[in-house]
Amino acid sequence: MTKAEFIEFVSEKVAVQWGEEQKPLLLSNIPTLWRAEKHVSYKEIVGEASLKRFLAEAARDDGVGFKVVANPSVLALVGLIPKHETYEFSRGAPAPKAVAAQRPTDVVDSNEKVVRDFLALVAKLPSEDIKKVIIPVEILTQLMFEK
Repeated sequence: MTKAEFIEFVSEKVAVQWGEEQKPLLLSNIPTLWRAEKHVSYKEIVGEASLKRFLAEAARDDGVGFKVVANPSVLALVGLIPKHETYEFSRGAPAPKAVAAQRPTDVVDSNEKVVRDFLALVAKLPSEDIKKVIIPVEILTQLMFEK
């Protein structure tokens, strides 16, 4: 994957988000969207730069169809909108929902609690027995966060 492909992907997602809701595509959603479709980490493309810095630099190019908008009162709330649109974050209004918030939270919370309880029980084992317990982190993550 190239930087140009990543920027094109982001541009498309910004256009879709804006077309459906007239709200910014949150930077925090981009890694999840990218990994879901491309099955690789965006960090392989962005490198050492932060995602915000990388996309802000890309947005300076006239050929790129998005620009960065930020909430002045919530520094972590940063999004992208089409280059020729305007958007102002409302004070006191709820932020656009993150991708992760679309999962049924009661199921995720329940799964997460079960795994945490299990790990708490494992931690009570003698150290010789703990060394014998081998559970890949990927498995624990799937148990915790998939419905």
